[in-house]
Amino acid sequence: MTYFNQPPQYSGRFTLVEAEEIEFFCDWQGRTTDLSLTRRNIVTRGVRLNGLLNVEFTIGAVRLRGVELCEPCTILGNALRSEAIDPAAVIKHWVGRGGLRVDVLIDGEILIGDRVKTAI
Repeated sequence: MTYFNQPPQYSGRFTLVEAEEIEFFCDWQGRTTDLSLTRRNIVTRGVRLNGLLNVEFTIGAVRLRGVELCEPCTILGNALRSEAIDPAAVIKHWVGRGGLRVDVLIDGEILIGDRVKTAI
């Protein structure tokens, strides 16, 4: 597992964020959409990640468990600030929208386009 634009490192835990939340933020800020701006490992579309807290699910061949909401911190606030918005406002915006930390239960390969699937 690698963090976005970082050398390979595997800790058994990584992060997901919703593309829709990034797009909403970029639109709100008048920015060009950049799905990498939150530096989460995986960007999803069409799934509410907060609903996967304490839930086992798969993406591709990988089995995961949502373990913690990825609440914003000062690093994110500073990274996404602009002349029009200060870090505190960035943090406030991302509360409850920052994504999900997951534990890897069964590792494998995740490909672009793989769907998030929960157990029935």
